[in-house]
Formats: sequence, C-alpha cells, structure tokens
Amino acid sequence: CELFFAGAAAASPSGVTAVKGSPPAMATAISTAMLANTGFDKRALLHGRNAKPLPEEVDVVVIGAGLLGLMAAARLKKNGHKVAVLEQRSIVGGIWSMYANSTSQVNSSEGGYNIKDLLPEGSPRKAADNRDHSTAAEILKDIAALGDSLADVIYTRVSVAKVLGTNGDYTTVVSDLNGRGGEGVAAVDGADRA
Repeated sequence: CELFFAGAAAASPSGVTAVKGSPPAMATAISTAMLANTGFDKRALLHGRNAKPLPEEVDVVVIGAGLLGLMAAARLKKNGHKVAVLEQRSIVGGIWSMYANSTSQVNSSEGGYNIKDLLPEGSPRKAADNRDHSTAAEILKDIAALGDSLADVIYTRVSVAKVLGTNGDYTTVVSDLNGRGGEGVAAVDGADRA
C-alpha cells in the first residue's frame, strides 16, 4: 500500500510525502499529519493581575473577557471610548478557554469568529490565515492575541456583584479577588455620551 499527501504537514522539501506500509501504519501517518499544528497551550490565555488599580470611572464596563467581550472592548477602545473589561477568572477566552479541544472546528468564515481586523498592526496572528473551518487552536491563538492587545484594560479576578443605575448612568459594584483592597466601584456616566 502506498499513499501520497501534500501540504504543510508534508515533511519532504518538495512538499509531497510518500507513506508506504500497512494500512494501520498509513492511518497513523495520516492522523499525525492531520493533527499537526492543532495543539494550543491554554496557559497563553492566562492574564496576570493588571498593575493599575480598578478605574473609578470609564465610558463602558465590559463584563466578561470571553470572545464577544474582547471583541466589544477592542471596537469600543478603537472608537475612543475608555473601557474596563472585568473578568472573574484569571484567563481570557470565556467558553473557548473551558471547552474547546485541539481538534474542534468552527466556521470561522462567519464574522463572529474572524477577529483579524481587531488585532493590532504587527501582530503575528493578524497575518495568519484562518480556514473556513478553523481548528479551535487557531481561534484560541487569535483570542490570546486579542487579549494581549487589551491587557491594559483587562482586570482579571474581579467579580461583579451588581450593576446599579438607569438611563446610561450606571455604577458597577465589584469585588476584587486579587487582594487589592477589597471592593471597588467603576462608574459609567451616560451624560458624556453622544
């Protein structure tokens, strides 16, 4: 039995690798090639404590540093808003950081999963192409890069106790789980908005 395959997983300089042997040996070679570059170390999503104290006033408080929270924060910050992202856990990525496995695939041609336009210029992930059905590893690498670009406004280990207010004038009451003086408050003043 003989099998030829080409692409990034092919080991030869010509880009084509021939695999000869028994069907089980060929199945192992194919499996190994297909899983190449699908791993992701979720420790890359870990965000240390923000050295800055929680802000007392911002334009927008984003609760949660999952995919959509990070995307919202990036767009708001890009449009000149002062943003604080509050995340209860020590890592960003939300559900992706908990349940995605190395071989899961997602339709990243949908706008909700294609975040390249939100990554800063010069980010190595900005130039990395995602396939129409990207692996979880590709999405997690993009989430990690987006989280890194927002590190100055992400506050991890902050639990939101309640949000008070009406008509765009809100106060977010939080507990800082980092031991930085107990509770804090971030106020959002709707009067400054257009």
